[in-house]
Amino acid sequence: MDSKIAEWNKQLAPFRGRRVFTQHQSFVYFLDWAGLVVAGEMEPRPGVTPTPGPLAELVGIARQQGVGECLVENSYDTKSTDDVARHSSAKVVVVPGDVGADPGATSYADYFNEIVSRVVAGLQRVSVSSLGRGPA
Repeated sequence: MDSKIAEWNKQLAPFRGRRVFTQHQSFVYFLDWAGLVVAGEMEPRPGVTPTPGPLAELVGIARQQGVGECLVENSYDTKSTDDVARHSSAKVVVVPGDVGADPGATSYADYFNEIVSRVVAGLQRVSVSSLGRGPA
């Protein structure tokens, strides 16, 4: 795992300090390790569907703070996440919620590899599509 961790750190390095949304607090440890900052959560509490008011607040936060991604586990409905992304420059990134939750995440190393590769790909898309339009 040491070589994989070094590889993942290298892939994530350019994005340290970037702000992201999550479905809820389930990725706190990963985001802390990756150097990404949680700018807000879609769900006010796990399993509680957000109402339009809080979603509008997230859109405002995304625009003001340059939030690049909305991370959501593949076990959740992405409707709210899609709404926030549609009204901001953030990209929806669906990640496996656990080992075995995705065909590419059959082991612990594969699980982390899927998360890192999807997060990096999403942030790269935001960086490229936001050139010349303020913070990504």
